[in-house]
Amino acid sequence: MNRRRQRNLIIFTDLDGTLLDDRDYGWTAAQPALQALARAHCPLVIVTSKTRAEVEPILLAFGRREPFVVENGGAVYIPAGYFPFIPEGAVPERRGWHKVVLGTPRPRLVKRLTVAARRAKVQVRGFSQMPAREVRGSRFFHITGKNNKGVAVARVVGWLRRALGASSRTVGLGDCPNDIPLLKAVDQPILVARPGNRYDAETLAAVPRARRAGGVGPAGWNRAVLRLCGLASRPVRKSRGAGAARNLSR
Repeated sequence: MNRRRQRNLIIFTDLDGTLLDDRDYGWTAAQPALQALARAHCPLVIVTSKTRAEVEPILLAFGRREPFVVENGGAVYIPAGYFPFIPEGAVPERRGWHKVVLGTPRPRLVKRLTVAARRAKVQVRGFSQMPAREVRGSRFFHITGKNNKGVAVARVVGWLRRALGASSRTVGLGDCPNDIPLLKAVDQPILVARPGNRYDAETLAAVPRARRAGGVGPAGWNRAVLRLCGLASRPVRKSRGAGAARNLSR
């Protein structure tokens, strides 16, 4: 693999239905591409609606310690020392991380939701009104402020290009309308197929320049990333683990 070429490649990815299987949240089918990116020290930035508590175990399983975006762009977490500078707005967090908050504080959102429901004369129950046993499933309506995945990606791109060089090429992978801001914020958007090998029509209409991954979930993700790395037609050597990307400050 051409290490210089991959060093200039920055991957942003959604999780559910993209890098993770939509049914069992597995990523076995994506391991060859994950290993290829790790060997090339290519940044892999997770951009998800999930929380920090959900993302950290996934990063640990991947063997990576890199920036990630949570809660649809609500915050960006950055390993301490990852960049040769401290990103604007970053504040120290526990366990050697920094956090940049981009979203609206939760109490304000809950208050606004209550007001909107009263004005619309509808009944709305949010997570804040539910016991843990009632919170089930994986598809929810999200109430946010002016933040979204694209706003957060643009911020991270600025930091990475400052560290790696302005010529770094950005790639984004997603599978549904929630990923539209992410896909619009990168140089090369890639749409991963949904179950049934179908591509979301709304997302394609909103991002017509998006390439099709050529497969569903992590299998499609794997195929698209290996193609980016120029490895789609060659076998990938097995390794003992995904490996951790190097800090950019080194």
